[in-house]
Amino acid sequence: MKIKYVHQKPGKHTGNILWEKAHPIKFGIFPKEHPVGGGFAGSLQLGTGENIKKFREKGYWASCFPEGDGITLESNNKSSEQVIKDIKECFGWDVENR
Repeated sequence: MKIKYVHQKPGKHTGNILWEKAHPIKFGIFPKEHPVGGGFAGSLQLGTGENIKKFREKGYWASCFPEGDGITLESNNKSSEQVIKDIKECFGWDVENR
């Protein structure tokens, strides 16, 4: 899957991982085809998907957008290049840096 990555600007906004097709919450549940795994919105944002758990283990705070079209994250002073490397390793996605 190809995604766009927007690096965090400390004091201004968090970073974002964005993909084209939305997988929005319906009745409090993300669909099973959601890129981070389906499930209840609260549990998914807390981390039911193994890929997002692995990403968090690298020191990121990350939460899925309720609209189902991305993830917001705090990079904790990691460079854009390091975040992209970690996204590729944890999620296996092709990354376009914005």
